[in-house]
Amino acid sequence: RSHLRNRPLNSSLSACDKGRMTTTSRVKLITTYNQFELAMSDSNSVVAILYTVPGCPHCNRFLPSFNSLSIESGCANVSFYNVNLMSGDGMGIARRNAVSGVPHTAFY
Repeated sequence: RSHLRNRPLNSSLSACDKGRMTTTSRVKLITTYNQFELAMSDSNSVVAILYTVPGCPHCNRFLPSFNSLSIESGCANVSFYNVNLMSGDGMGIARRNAVSGVPHTAFY
């Protein structure tokens, strides 16, 4: 595993995935309780929320895949959000939703 540490995060993605990385992600950042409540009332049928912490190696590896998934054509009815636990009300939002570790993905 040590040989993987110095590789760029997207180096393990296929050529197809790398091409999608240039498209704008649809993941929206949540930093306040109000933004979280608005996300929960989103009109899409599914809301996907990824809870992360800066510097978390597992979060840093998963976030590019979450961003790529957000732009897939089959995910048009899914709204994607990211809660950074170290930003604004992020820690409180995570506590209210029983997030005990990161990365943590929740679907509503």
